[in-house]
Formats: sequence, structure tokens, C-alpha cells
Amino acid sequence: MAPAWLAPVPTAGTLGNGVRVLVVTRTNLPMVVVHIATRGGADRQPNAGLGSFVGEMLEQGTSTRDAMHLSEAFAAIGAEHHAWVDWDSGNVWVKVLRDRLDDALALVAEMTTRPAFAEAEVERLRSQRFARLSQRVDAPDAILRDTVARVLYAGHVYGQPLIGNRESIARITPDRCRSFYESIFVPERMHVAVVGDVDAAEVTRKLDALLGSWRPPKRALPALAPAPVQRPGVFVVDRPGARQSHVAMCGIGPARTGADLDAALVANAIFGGMGTSRLNGNLRETHAWTYGARSSFDLRLGSGPFTAGAAVETAHTVDAIGEMVRELEQLRRLGVTREELSRARVSLVQTLPGRFESNVATAASVAWLGVYGLPLDEYRSLPDRVEAVGQDEVRAAAARWLDSRKMRLVIVGDAEKFRDELAGLGLGPVRWMDADGRPVASR
Repeated sequence: MAPAWLAPVPTAGTLGNGVRVLVVTRTNLPMVVVHIATRGGADRQPNAGLGSFVGEMLEQGTSTRDAMHLSEAFAAIGAEHHAWVDWDSGNVWVKVLRDRLDDALALVAEMTTRPAFAEAEVERLRSQRFARLSQRVDAPDAILRDTVARVLYAGHVYGQPLIGNRESIARITPDRCRSFYESIFVPERMHVAVVGDVDAAEVTRKLDALLGSWRPPKRALPALAPAPVQRPGVFVVDRPGARQSHVAMCGIGPARTGADLDAALVANAIFGGMGTSRLNGNLRETHAWTYGARSSFDLRLGSGPFTAGAAVETAHTVDAIGEMVRELEQLRRLGVTREELSRARVSLVQTLPGRFESNVATAASVAWLGVYGLPLDEYRSLPDRVEAVGQDEVRAAAARWLDSRKMRLVIVGDAEKFRDELAGLGLGPVRWMDADGRPVASR
């Protein structure tokens, strides 16, 4: 019998300035991935889109190299590189052959500690961002995601898409980029995940020589505002002539470190998080109204959204919503069977090795340990934790996080085909808005 697969547990070290280093040694390939991550990202941005903008700017030159020369320096050592800021973290990443690791570390340290934020690059990136925003207005899935954020998190930082909007991007300046960068890229909130053919002590010493004496000026990191109270309601973005309706039942879910997170993940797997879920079985297998339906928690440092949805045939828009609500209510009121619980446990455990199938994936998984303040054996202990989740815990988690009576419904589609049926859903008042979130009158 083959031994059970065990997730790696990184070796931990600390640099002179407090940066934490987490190393997983793998000698099967002469390749190394270095992933620097901060605890805190776009969730602390003062205006929409600034965080992700700063992430892209980190690749657009340093105090000693412009964007072209920085790219050429990475290319000269055969290294791949990337930088970004998501909701929870700022990230700088490189993949390189072991023999060129020293050069790669020096370049990554330069990108991380000495970004230029040149005005010409800000203007160039702003133009690109405007073009990307223009493309989103014709993408119903993007409209759905943006509308879900707006209706769940009005007045909260999570209420705007990471990419921002035209007004907020127009306000970005080099000084605002630098100010935000300095608020999240600070040693006491940074971790470096290193995965590959390295010795943990040796690579930690090399990182200390490059980063250990870096002590930038400290800026206060704004506190993350609590999520708004959930209230039911229906929100429609009318797209005349659309052949499908993109629909989502959405609510506010647990934070990444929530006490009942494991039970919530099991409940979601049973409802809509795996191929054999109730939601997919109902809408796809039984009724053939969609090519696929799913649900998920977007886990963040704060309370991220829960979304259950599908792109369905326009003629069956309200029918599909009714089935989604029915499935949610049955899960909340009646709980789950032992067979469903067993399948969900297996599904969650079987997907775990995929988080470590490459050095890149492993480095990201290890970096998140630092971002979310998780124990080093978080992944090693996950199978036992999931196995310990019982039917009562799943039902309680479903009652807390998957209650359709508190959720909001978002529909992006041809409203003329389902307008008269919306009131009969009993999901709260119906409101109409355009793709940018502005209220409009019902046509």
C-alpha cells in the first residue's frame, strides 16, 4: 500500500530586519522559485485600483534600471519574473536555475526595495488600464463579478474591482504609488518563500545579505474595515439580446482564518464546490439549463464573498434561481448525508497535492502561510481537520454562511425575458443598474 501523501512543512528563519524566510528544499530539479509576499495588499488601498497598479509598477523599473533594462537583466540569466498586488498581499516572484540564483536574488531585492515609479511609466500603464476597463463593459462575467462586489460591499474597499475604475485610475500619481508601496512593503509584514534545490541556511544567509539591513520608513497601515451587514435584494443589469443570463446568489463569507472555516469549506463542496455537488447536479445534470454551476468562498484577510452561480438559458433564468434557492434552503434546514460528507472530505483532501505539484505552486502555498499568519503545518494537518468535520458542524456552517434569506441575487441578462417573474422570487426588492453600478429605471 502506497504511503499517504504529506504536504511539506517549510523550514523557517528570520532576517536581521524581521523578514521571515520559509524554505522547502526540493532536489529533483535544478530550479528555484523565490516568492516575496506582504501581509496586507489592496485591502488597504486609499482609492480603487491603486494596489494592483502599484503591483504592475514594480516591474516597470528601479532607481538604477528602467523597465527595459530590468527586463533585460532577468532575461540575461534566464529567469522568469512577476510582481502583483492582490487583495491580501503585495508579491514579487522569480523562477531561475539554481546556478543563477545569486543574480536572481539581487534583482528581486532591487525590485522589492528600490522601485522607481517613473512618471512616464505611470502614464503608460494608466493608458493600458483604461483600455482594459473599456473591454470589461462587454464581458458579462466581469460585469457579474463587479456587480456582486458593489452590492455586497457598498462603501467598503472590497466594493470595487481590483482593476479600479476610470475615475480612480485618473487620480493615480507617482507620489501616490510610492506612498501606498511604503505602507505595505515593510519588513515586519514580509515573508520570503523559497522552494527548490537550495539549502535553507545558505539561502537565508544570502537573503540576509541583500535584505537584512533594509529598514524603510514606517507608515501606518490602515485597519481593514469590517464587512457590511448582509441584506437581501435583487439587482439586475439589463443586456438586451443576451442569449444567456449570468446569475449569482451572493453573501459575505468567513475570513481565511475563521474558526469554522473547515466546516464551511465542506458545506460549500457539497453545495456547489465540486463536480458532484448538489447545485451542478441540479442545474446541469437534471435540468440541462447550464454547462456548469458552482459555488465558492473567496477567502481573504477580511470577510470575503460567497458566490453561487451559473450562466443559464435565458428562458430558464427564474427557474434556475428558484432551484438555487431551494438547494440552499435544503442544505441549511436538513443538513447533509454521510455519503455527501464522505465525498466532500475526499474531494478537499485530493485537491491538496495540486497546491504543491510544481515549485511555483508550492512557493505560493508557502507564501500564504505568512500572509494569513497560519502555522507551518497548516497543509500537513488539513486532512485530519477535514476528517474531523461532522454532519452537525456542516449544518451549523451552512446555517451561518449559506442562508439564502440573507443573500443578494445578481442577474446580468436580457431582462425583458424574465422581468415579470422577478417579484415572485420573494428575495427582496428589485433594483436596476448599469454595468458601472449606476441606478437606472426599469425599461
